[in-house]
Amino acid sequence: MTDGVRSDDDLLDLILATARADERIRALVLSGSRADPTAPSDALRDFDVVCVVSDVESFRDDRDWIDAFGETAIVQHPDTMFDTTPRSDGGTTTLMQFTDGHRIDLTLLPLQAMAHFRHDGPAVVPYDPDGVVPPPPPTGARHHVPAPPTADAFADTCNEFWWLAPYVAKGLVRGETTYARHHLDTVMRAQLMRVLGWWVATASGFTRGPGKAGRFLRRELDPATWTLLQATYADADLGRSWNALEAMTVLFRRVARDVAVRFDLAYPERDDERVTTLLRRMRARSGVE
Repeated sequence: MTDGVRSDDDLLDLILATARADERIRALVLSGSRADPTAPSDALRDFDVVCVVSDVESFRDDRDWIDAFGETAIVQHPDTMFDTTPRSDGGTTTLMQFTDGHRIDLTLLPLQAMAHFRHDGPAVVPYDPDGVVPPPPPTGARHHVPAPPTADAFADTCNEFWWLAPYVAKGLVRGETTYARHHLDTVMRAQLMRVLGWWVATASGFTRGPGKAGRFLRRELDPATWTLLQATYADADLGRSWNALEAMTVLFRRVARDVAVRFDLAYPERDDERVTTLLRRMRARSGVE
């Protein structure tokens, strides 16, 4: 610790010391980006921690125990919010954002949950004196890489993308920016991200994916494709929103056609052509250049 600012190692040491000092904590699992040697290394990475405990209820009933990790700016207990259905594994999660910038996402799991526990990505086990945690996957194992597209999945993705495009145009014609941008930036973009995921995974021989919410796309895409992807984002200006919609259709077409060729799938050229013509007419009707 320098000048009162905790380093990553300081916080990890604190987490380990807390586990070793509390007999209820029987093991620790560190997952996520801090366990992934391929993830970007920076101070903004969260500490994704699973604590295997002998008594979850005692932790749940006394929330003050998290004070040992430092001063928090905000805390969230997602398992108790928005009428969430109780977890089947008996666990509970506490998300802690600290005032010094660090963050811990801490999940408490009962010992009996280890009978069915599966690592969902890179992991290390820094504390497990009883050997209760299953071995983590080997370094370099594939994680969060999309499976190759099936014919149905590809057809559904293309259909949904082109079906949604007129929703965006309708909102822009009416000047209903929030409606238009909702469809552009959420449901329509989800289809774009799906084909980009297939495209990236295919180029790497299905050893890498785009990362959560496309976080690794910048390093996986060629400069021209990355620039076009950036052009699909815009502010609230109607003209720039129309341009973003056009850029999204251009990028989707380019990537989806390539995926179709690689996997011998049928790209819906007629849907693309007719909807693209419709979008041009609707933009002309809006009077926005």
